[in-house]
Amino acid sequence: MDSISDNTNEPIALPGTSDNSANLVAYFEKGPFGARVAYTYREDFLHQEGAEGFVEFTEGTEIIDLNLDWRFNDQWRLRFSAYNLTDEQRRRYFVRPHLMSDIRDDGRSYVVELRANF
Repeated sequence: MDSISDNTNEPIALPGTSDNSANLVAYFEKGPFGARVAYTYREDFLHQEGAEGFVEFTEGTEIIDLNLDWRFNDQWRLRFSAYNLTDEQRRRYFVRPHLMSDIRDDGRSYVVELRANF
């Protein structure tokens, strides 16, 4: 559902909601091995409305994450996770993409976990 802009009296999206978004997950598990790949897509969305036409949007993203699991036995499991393999940045802009507000670059991240069930 749209909201009405205080500045222009025109319909705008509710803050934090994209018109289109999608998630696709593929998972494989056989014996002690497991793998999961997740793809997340999100279009630009309204971050906040400001005065004088400075409506701030967050640019859409496409992100791929990966998890690999190896179970040694019923008690021990090793997991490797890779997040944001597409190396997406969070970019915010005012009204038009050429009026950049800020960029946050968290980069790719990797995690190795050793888990125990007792």
